[in-house]
Amino acid sequence: MLSSEYCLRVSSNVYNLVRSCIFSSQFTKFFDKNSNHIRPLGVRVSGDLSDIGFTQKNNLVTSVSSTPPWHLVTRTVDLSLSTLSKSVTSPEIFLSKFLEICEGLRDYYHIYTDGSKMNNLTAAVRPCL
Repeated sequence: MLSSEYCLRVSSNVYNLVRSCIFSSQFTKFFDKNSNHIRPLGVRVSGDLSDIGFTQKNNLVTSVSSTPPWHLVTRTVDLSLSTLSKSVTSPEIFLSKFLEICEGLRDYYHIYTDGSKMNNLTAAVRPCL
């Protein structure tokens, strides 16, 4: 079982140099004729792999982008509320400005936090609408 799992893992990476050694069929006839020789790993597990429906054709060649996906997202931070001084601005004005900002963010999830933190943890909430 471990050898089959190893072969499946190796086969999943087309750039793995061991892959061609394990799955090469060029020596199969030699080992079929000489049963007293230890057959290579790929030949020994080929029956188990075919029993589970594995073929080399089922593998897809993929690549991982060198750019992390979060770099593709444009981040927008609106700090317009921070320009108002809490000591001289009424709560009604803050609420009015906040609702103006929310109006332009209809396609976004609203996540609220009070900014507090305990050790390395922070809490936030997304209200159900």
